Amino acid sequence: MSTRLRAIARETVEIVDKGGYLTPSGRWVDIAFDRTLTRLHLPDEELPRHGGTTPRIEVVNQTTL
Repeated sequence: MSTRLRAIARETVEIVDKGGYLTPSGRWVDIAFDRTLTRLHLPDEELPRHGGTTPRIEVVNQTTL
């Protein structure tokens, strides 16, 4: 992974940890979300369908950095 991509990944993790970021003009942008609304889907669990399509989900074993 390139140095530039590693820097972007580090910055992304930092933003998530802080719950937001400062814009170049100094304005705070809040990205907070309610973690209680997240859901774990187990490997053999049937996923809910929305509309006529089946979602395609791919899970890979990788780190952010």
